[in-house]
Amino acid sequence: MEVEGVCVVWQGAILGGILFWILSSSYLNLTQKLRSFLQPWVIHHVQTKTHIVLLIQSYQHGFLDALFSGLSCVVSVPFYTAFLPLLFWSGHGQLARQMTLLMAFCDYIGNCIKLQDLPLHLFGE
Repeated sequence: MEVEGVCVVWQGAILGGILFWILSSSYLNLTQKLRSFLQPWVIHHVQTKTHIVLLIQSYQHGFLDALFSGLSCVVSVPFYTAFLPLLFWSGHGQLARQMTLLMAFCDYIGNCIKLQDLPLHLFGE
């Protein structure tokens, strides 16, 4: 089997898996069940690891600020929205398709995580 054929097969399998998850989670309420199963574990880790995050955030340096500002721009959806057409136009269609799938998957997962019902008192609010 060719490399291109393998890529088509795994991309189809990933898209099929995502479609299966969306359909099954909407009909069987799997997202709510998974969320209620994972929530105690997430709350425990947020409560026990907050001091580590605060320690890391206490380090301040101009270089680090500039580095992380640049990185936050490079991993944003608007960056990829502007960047992906350049890949298509430069003849890297397969890479552009893979990056499009990656961006869509990461955006979907990020939005699902944002919709979690974590209590605000965990964050000091």
